[in-house]
Amino acid sequence: RSLCFSIADGALPSNEGRGYVLRRMLRRAARYGRTIGLTKPYLKDLAKTVISEFSILTITFKLWLAILFCENEIMLITEKAIISNVFFIVLNFYQR
Repeated sequence: RSLCFSIADGALPSNEGRGYVLRRMLRRAARYGRTIGLTKPYLKDLAKTVISEFSILTITFKLWLAILFCENEIMLITEKAIISNVFFIVLNFYQR
């Protein structure tokens, strides 16, 4: 809910200020979803529910979904790259 209202207020994910906080909240929510077994990006579906409950958010509906989808996909790609890099570092260390 806080993510939806933040985007409606004009915050966009970035590297500084409230955009940084927004990005951290997005990534934390996605990470917790994976820990409970959700494999597909699920935040978009949650956003639809929040937006339907609060009619004031309908103006930014498409913007919210686009931001959420892009951030979630970027995070998944980044995490896969990090995991594979850690795997190769550990593998190289033990092969010595």
